[in-house]
Amino acid sequence: MTREEKNQIIDELVVTLSQFNNFYITDFETLNSEKTSKLRRACFTKQVQLKVAKNSLIKKHWKKSKEISL
Repeated sequence: MTREEKNQIIDELVVTLSQFNNFYITDFETLNSEKTSKLRRACFTKQVQLKVAKNSLIKKHWKKSKEISL
């Protein structure tokens, strides 16, 4: 992934997360593919938006969103 692609993802995270008053960050790396599929289906059914991002990109998002709010 190029730096430009990473910056685009970070910008999308800033926009997406700023639209919501509440959101959850969780680690589901221990879920197998069946459980992950069930989670995705449940989110879709309940109209919950599920985003997956690398930890490093989320950290960069927080730094960028703090800069924007100042």
